[in-house]
Amino acid sequence: MGLSYQLREQIARHTLGVSPYSNVSPLYVALLKELSAAGQNYDEVSGSGYERKQLNPADLTSPSNGESSNVSDIVWDPALADWGTVRYAALFTSDISGDMVSWFEFPRPRFIATSAIFRILENDLKITMEGAFGLHLRNNLIDFIFRDGSFSIPSALYCGLGRSPGSNNSSLSEPPSGTGYSRIEVASFSQTGNGSYAITSPDPMLFSADDGDWGDITHVGLWDSSTGGNLFYALELDDSRKIFDGDGIQFDSGSVVINVV
Repeated sequence: MGLSYQLREQIARHTLGVSPYSNVSPLYVALLKELSAAGQNYDEVSGSGYERKQLNPADLTSPSNGESSNVSDIVWDPALADWGTVRYAALFTSDISGDMVSWFEFPRPRFIATSAIFRILENDLKITMEGAFGLHLRNNLIDFIFRDGSFSIPSALYCGLGRSPGSNNSSLSEPPSGTGYSRIEVASFSQTGNGSYAITSPDPMLFSADDGDWGDITHVGLWDSSTGGNLFYALELDDSRKIFDGDGIQFDSGSVVINVV
């Protein structure tokens, strides 16, 4: 599943506490013949009996393991003339025009001839969240954006370290307690691109080991609490670091970047 250029930015702003996103329901399924990167340009089927199909929140399964899908077939009326070759389905905020939310590429292009009936079979419209998103965030974003759920903007985010991300980034194994480790509250974010924000702070973020080794550190994490809480993002380091007692890791302002792709 691809996220539109606009949705990438909205997700980044909402999940990082920059500004809230207002979800739209219902969404509408469109058929596309061509599509450019990030959905900025597209060629949609038009005329000849074609119309977008409404997708209600109840038409999608409750998200699990970062995935949701359609609960029944999505069926278009017979084509009154050739529609051409369909390669993508996309979700829009309106039955006419509106903003693209996301898109899906079909395994095989299909030519829709006169009188043909096009359908997306049950469970074939896969809505997924991948990449650096934590599992908690994956499920909540799917429910919020595609199933008209609620997901409040966080009051604060905390940066920490870890390794061994669980399945679908369900967790990170942080350094042991009593060794000087603690998460650091994020001061602010600055935009570095579409759906891309860097952690900024007056001073470098310094994590120092004290009275114990931390072992291998492979990821930077963002949580919605100073302890416990929910993992929002798990960002893999370019190079892992083995931290011994008395050692540490420092991140300069702007060096930790969260990308929504």
